Amino acid sequence: LPSSSVTISAGDLLQLAGSFTDPDSTRWSATVNYGDGSAPEVLALSSQQTFTLQHLYDRATIGTLPYRVYITIADNGGKQTVSTLDVTVINVTPTIDESSITFASTVNEGGSLRLRGSFSDTSSAESHTVTIDWGDGTSSTESIPGGVYGFDLTHVYADDNPTNTSSDPYSLRITVSDSFGASVSTSGSLITTVSNVHPTGLVLSTNLLTDPLSSKLVVKEGSEFTLSGSWNDPGIQDSHRIVIDWGDGTPIQTIDRPSEVGQLINRNFSVTHTYADNPTEPSPTYSISVSVSDDDEPLISSYANLDIQVADVAPSVTSLTWSNDAIDENSIGYLTVSLSDPGIYDSHFLRINWGDGTVASPNIEDIYVPLGARSVLNIPHRYLDNNVLK
Repeated sequence: LPSSSVTISAGDLLQLAGSFTDPDSTRWSATVNYGDGSAPEVLALSSQQTFTLQHLYDRATIGTLPYRVYITIADNGGKQTVSTLDVTVINVTPTIDESSITFASTVNEGGSLRLRGSFSDTSSAESHTVTIDWGDGTSSTESIPGGVYGFDLTHVYADDNPTNTSSDPYSLRITVSDSFGASVSTSGSLITTVSNVHPTGLVLSTNLLTDPLSSKLVVKEGSEFTLSGSWNDPGIQDSHRIVIDWGDGTPIQTIDRPSEVGQLINRNFSVTHTYADNPTEPSPTYSISVSVSDDDEPLISSYANLDIQVADVAPSVTSLTWSNDAIDENSIGYLTVSLSDPGIYDSHFLRINWGDGTVASPNIEDIYVPLGARSVLNIPHRYLDNNVLK
C-alpha cells in the first residue's frame, strides 16, 4: 500500500492500489474487511500480485478514531499475511437547495403556511434534522431518516404583529443538521407577509322574551336586561374594542377586550343596561347599534343592530297622607299623595275622588305631576257638610 492511512470525505469511494510479493507461490486468496461494519469481502488478486481496494464509505468516522482496514492474503500452502490501513472519513456539511424552497408569500393570520424544500448530503446513511424559525418567536423541527432529502412543514401564524398594522413581514430561516452535528442555514431572504383579518359574524342576543303582538324583544322601562354578543376572529392574539350605542341618548359605551392566553377564534361579551323610560311615539323601540374592531385595524369594524321594545309601566300610589284626623264641615283639609313609576322621565296626572260626591275642586280636578316628581304635597279640599260624606 502506498500509505498506512488515508483521509476521504463521507460518501466518497475509496480507491487504492496495492501489491504484495510471494516468490514461492503461484496461487493466492485474499479477503478485506473495511472496518466500517460491512461484511468482509473477497479481494481479487492479479497474477502480477496486485489488487485494488474499492469501497464506499457512507458514514464519517467518530472523533479521531479511524476505520481500520484489514487485508488478509493467503497462499496455496496455507501461509497468510495481514496488512492494515487506517481510513479517516470526514463528515461533510449538508447543503440546502434554496431554489427548491416553496411557500406562500402571503398568509392570513390564523392561516396555515406550508413550507417545502430539499437538501443534499454526501452520506446517505446519515439522518438529519430540519428546523424552521418562522420569524414569530416559534420554530418547528422535523426528523429526516437517512436517504431522504426533502422536508415539508406547516405553521399557523396566530397574529400579525406588531399591533395597529394591516399586515407584517416575517423572515423565515431554515437550518439542516446531520447526525454528526454539522449544520447549514439558508443564506437568502425568505419572507412571508401575514395579513390581519377583520372581525366578522357579529351576532347579538339578550335574555329578553319576544312580545307576541309585535314579535320584538321587550323589556319594561326601569328593568335591567343583558345584552350578549359574539364574533369570529382568526387572529387568536388580537385584542378587541366593542362600541355600543343603546339608542336612548345615554353615553356611548365602550368595552375593551384584551388578548388572553388560550383564547379561541370565537369571542364574546356580555353587558347589562337599563332603559330609564319607554321611548316617545311614534316608535315604541330603541335600536341598539354595536360595532367590534381589532387592535390591528381599529377603523374597520363588524356591525350589528337589535331593536328592543320598551314597555311603559303603569304608576302606582304608594301612600296617601291626610293633614288632620278630623275637620269641621265647610273647612279645608290637605292631602299628600306619593307614587312610584320606574319610568324616571315620566310625568303624571292625578285625579282625585274626594268621596263627598264631588270630583276635585275647580283648578285641581286634574293635578299635573311634573317629570321626575313622585309626590304632590298638601292638595286642598273643602268638605261643605258632614252629611254628604260617602
